[in-house]
Amino acid sequence: TYDLACPIVDSHEGVTHAMRDNQYRDRSPLYQWFFPKLGLRPVEIQDFSRLNFVYTLMSKRKLKWFVETNRVPGWDDPRFPTVKGILRRGMQLNALEDFMVAQGGSKNAVELEWDKFW
Repeated sequence: TYDLACPIVDSHEGVTHAMRDNQYRDRSPLYQWFFPKLGLRPVEIQDFSRLNFVYTLMSKRKLKWFVETNRVPGWDDPRFPTVKGILRRGMQLNALEDFMVAQGGSKNAVELEWDKFW
């Protein structure tokens, strides 16, 4: 399962900092419990919050429905709030990276409007 595999894989693969959504925060003690018990190198956890856009469907499960029912051609549809969709709209990858870095590692939920993004 996720709770068993992640600390083991992260430690063995040399991960130094695990970046995780706040939704996993209550699992952090269990994640940290494995390292001394299994004699593994510990990994630091860095929590962050979601970045939401107002009036935008962000749920992967709900977006998947559009793809699976052929209502959109794929995950790279420019109407989707996915990296591929945003790049197809014309944003350059370095501009997307700059935008994300400028947001910082907030632990509070962030609600943005698309005009702040473009």
